[in-house]
Amino acid sequence: MLQELLGTGLEIRPVVEAELVSGRMHGVDVIVLADTPAAELPDGVQRALRSWVEAGGGLLVSGGRNAVVPGGYSHSQ
Repeated sequence: MLQELLGTGLEIRPVVEAELVSGRMHGVDVIVLADTPAAELPDGVQRALRSWVEAGGGLLVSGGRNAVVPGGYSHSQ
């Protein structure tokens, strides 16, 4: 579904935790968290996401039952 929304000019692939935590995000412009509760993101991943965004990476958090306030992000990294 995401590919349909963004079009065919972009590559969409999962990013594994090791890539994010190690800082090896070569070729990744945006990370999408779709209806993902904060509890599913270990502290190390939350810190790495924050650092990556502060360094210019893009982060899109979509809503859902488990996202934003119900997902516990108000107390996340």
